[in-house]
Amino acid sequence: MNGMAQRLSVIMRLAGSGRRYGVLQALIGFIGLLVAGATLAADVAVSDARIRAMPPISKNTAAYVVIKNNSPQAIDLVAADVLDKQGRPIADKVELHTTRMEYGLMKMEHLAGIRIEAGKQARLASGGNHIMIMGLHQALTIGEDLVLSLSFSDGEQVKVTAPVMKVLTDVKPQPVMDHHQTLMVTEPRVRAMPPGSKNTAAYLTIKNSGQKDVELVRIDTPVADFAEFHLSKMEDGVMKMEHMAEPRVPAGKKLKLQHGGRHIMLMGLKKDLVTGEKVPLELHFSNGTVLNVLAPVKKMVSEKGNLSS
Repeated sequence: MNGMAQRLSVIMRLAGSGRRYGVLQALIGFIGLLVAGATLAADVAVSDARIRAMPPISKNTAAYVVIKNNSPQAIDLVAADVLDKQGRPIADKVELHTTRMEYGLMKMEHLAGIRIEAGKQARLASGGNHIMIMGLHQALTIGEDLVLSLSFSDGEQVKVTAPVMKVLTDVKPQPVMDHHQTLMVTEPRVRAMPPGSKNTAAYLTIKNSGQKDVELVRIDTPVADFAEFHLSKMEDGVMKMEHMAEPRVPAGKKLKLQHGGRHIMLMGLKKDLVTGEKVPLELHFSNGTVLNVLAPVKKMVSEKGNLSS
């Protein structure tokens, strides 16, 4: 503030002396200083914003985004809105929601806010916390740019461009090692299920040869509505399945996602999967790496998922 006060003092002196050009130049510099200060003071960084493309008849959709809290204190995302290029709301209502499994059924709940801890990030994604857009005023077009407006508990408001895009996209087979050769995926497979089944599971092994831990943050596939990370465990003699956080792959270790332990659930299958068929899986990691694998559909035997060296 000392720099701003000094700049303002100069402006006042120039105005008193009648030097109009000097006043104009000083004002421009002062405004620039204010703008720079506002940018530097921003506590929130927003990235990877997108709106889920839906069929034209759909009245609801969702928005996903990654929010990084750069402040020394926790903050809450308390409200959101989605606008068109003219600044008009695109829907009747926009709410914060979460999705969770309960007794084997997927349920969605309204949230009053989403907490982002100091120095941490929150990933709003399909199958977890997200922004629900209800009562669309018109059909959205893939590739269309909308404005996602986010309001936080500290009074800050952030607006970012959010393109309309398919969350689940067809992917072409690519090598299953990143170009830095630090992440490698092996043994991908999808569990064969009886015809008519709406859900199945995918298993694979991820090796992290890098120096830093990474998290598997999202999986996309064209064969299901969405994918989630789940954990199977025995409780009072009964096998139960629960939603789990993004699995971490420690540096120099392997993560095995297998039947009977940690695994990937493919929810809302769009067609019957045939034994021998190869299912595209697109794996997104916290370091920005994206790996595409083809997972053959196989009949499974019981295994347990663990970390290993």
